[in-house]
Amino acid sequence: MNFEFNHRNLNLFWHFGDSAENENNTTRAFLIAASRSPWSSILLRGFSDLAFAQASALNPEFGKAIEAFLREWPETVEFSLERDIAAESFPGPGVKFAIIIELTPQSGSAEEETPLEELEPRGRVDATIVIRNAEGDGLGFIVESKLYHRAGRDQLARYRKNLELKGISTVLIAISWEQVYAIAHSLPAEASHDPVMSDFRSFLERDARLTGFTGFRTEDFSPENDILDEKLQRFCNKLLASSTWDSRFTDATLERKRGGLDYDLLLANQSMLIGNLGVATWEGDALYVKLVVGWRSRWQTDRLLSSGRESSRARGLIASIADHCRLELQASLRPFFSRFEYPTAARWSSGTISAGHAVQAWSDALSFAERFHGKQIDNASVNNVGEASRVSADSELLKRAFEERVNCFVPVDFVIRWEPREIVTRNPGEQIVLLRQALSELASVLFELSGQSEGDGKGIGA
Repeated sequence: MNFEFNHRNLNLFWHFGDSAENENNTTRAFLIAASRSPWSSILLRGFSDLAFAQASALNPEFGKAIEAFLREWPETVEFSLERDIAAESFPGPGVKFAIIIELTPQSGSAEEETPLEELEPRGRVDATIVIRNAEGDGLGFIVESKLYHRAGRDQLARYRKNLELKGISTVLIAISWEQVYAIAHSLPAEASHDPVMSDFRSFLERDARLTGFTGFRTEDFSPENDILDEKLQRFCNKLLASSTWDSRFTDATLERKRGGLDYDLLLANQSMLIGNLGVATWEGDALYVKLVVGWRSRWQTDRLLSSGRESSRARGLIASIADHCRLELQASLRPFFSRFEYPTAARWSSGTISAGHAVQAWSDALSFAERFHGKQIDNASVNNVGEASRVSADSELLKRAFEERVNCFVPVDFVIRWEPREIVTRNPGEQIVLLRQALSELASVLFELSGQSEGDGKGIGA
């Protein structure tokens, strides 16, 4: 396959070194990967096959007309950047068919159209790729990354008007950067040693908006990493993308906590449960799965204390989790000064518990909650709570709660923790499976404590 360039401004180092948030730069980075690597022809073929499949699905007659262009790999591919769409050379001599490709994270953004008669057919397209058949006829890929909002829709209308004036049959499709990344990632293992393809993958991975979840890396676990929250959100969306691994997660929704790095996974029957599940990377230092009881409503802890000790099955489930996970139980004392102010004045923690200590740790957590939940702080509590084993306390907040005679509530948490080194050695699929298994086990505890054990899911897996 011979590549011809009508634009020489494809500097490898500048484009892969710049920000992926620059949309034109991202499109040009793709053209570099699709033309300057030994693996470019395979990447380009995967991209063109994807475009052909989408165009054919939208317009079967169009698909039949362009099928011959992709039946064999073309001998020549022509690349152009920022071509003037009003020029005679746009999109290329002898081009009879064109696929306009919206290459952007924003799906479905070009749905509203601007009437063609309202616009002059002028403007510049991000990139064009033209492949030719044996007769020299061309199929053009008009690649644009900004076809959203009013300006983008106007731009799309200009493209269509100009192509219509030239008698070129056209179809509009959308290809996401996540799909492009998937093609690059599916190349043979040897491609990872090619500097161009390796740099292109890394370039896209720097911005989780583009690629979806591509696996946690060591450098992600830092509070200074400004894309960690976006990556965690993508990870949670991937967790919930299918419920075949556990039917209890069917129709579950994702809720971001204020400040980020903490996401609740709300199940379809959430109102019947005494707590909720979630995933977090608090402080960016590790990855956590959580089951929290009592944070959304005081009645949840009331219900827990009324039945939590009675369930032998719950005790067995907790011991089973502690047998193979780093599990910690926590109970937080929170004086209710007002609906806007209920800080944590003291927290009891089991530390990481073993399977053999799980039953006692569970009993200790409930004992701490029973001592303070729904009650006022007394003088003995002010003096002694901070001295108790496994309790960290804020003496000033305890003193204030005593003086103001406010009631307290006590949420109880189950927290499973993984150090970064335990996560990053696994591939993205294994990371998903690991968290799904932990969430499923905590869901069993939640459903048991909520009296909903008959809803246990089946088929844990990827």
